[in-house]
Amino acid sequence: MSHEAGHAVLDALKPGWLNFNNPPQTGGLHESFGDLTAIFLALSQHDQVEAVIAQTKANLHDKTFLADLAEEFGLALGRPTGLRNADNDLKLSEVGNEVHAISQVFTGAIYDILADIFAFERKTALRDDATTLYEVGQYMLSLVIRALVAAPATGATFAHVANQMLNIAFSDGKPVQYRNFIRNRFTVREVIVSPVPLAEDHDMNHEHNPAVTDSGNAVQNRQGCCGTMNLPEFLDIRDDEYNELKKASDAKKRAAA
Repeated sequence: MSHEAGHAVLDALKPGWLNFNNPPQTGGLHESFGDLTAIFLALSQHDQVEAVIAQTKANLHDKTFLADLAEEFGLALGRPTGLRNADNDLKLSEVGNEVHAISQVFTGAIYDILADIFAFERKTALRDDATTLYEVGQYMLSLVIRALVAAPATGATFAHVANQMLNIAFSDGKPVQYRNFIRNRFTVREVIVSPVPLAEDHDMNHEHNPAVTDSGNAVQNRQGCCGTMNLPEFLDIRDDEYNELKKASDAKKRAAA
């Protein structure tokens, strides 16, 4: 439910992003925000935050329900970590044009940045870890949403959003380590190119170029989508084409059941 709500929120913020004629990365941003909505919703509830701390002993890269997305669907398909997992190491060169697959690169980068900032901000002698994680989660939610809003109205890429996150973290007066985390995580996932070694502090004097871009004729693959991403009004295709797409999607779901 939170995933589809994420689509609705992002559609209200960026109404041009759901259309099929956007590049695959734009579709990936939509699917990623749906998954991130579930993560940020959990991090907005103190009891859930405390459960994450207890489950992971404050190491967000330990197995946790926070990173497991659509657990029930994943279990039904025999997957131990949910339908998708936010704590992944996927790079853009390793995924194709299917929007769920490509979304995991962005989701994984955001999850890593969340974990990095949480580890950086932990001060167990001064405050409870759950309080720190809650505050970091609230900041990350704000940072991601503001970066998405600042990205182009159509044709947005992961690099567009990554650059906006860097700009906003700087404007917020956050320590340079925040920007290092953002730059480094998006660099290793082949979203942006860093002109300096990752061991050096982030340089605000330029915009980072994308490392991997969608080809000019790249088309989003929404075959595995359900709900919002496959509503006819967003597909910009004829009824017969939509029916063929739906038939293929239904056949894939039956084969996976």
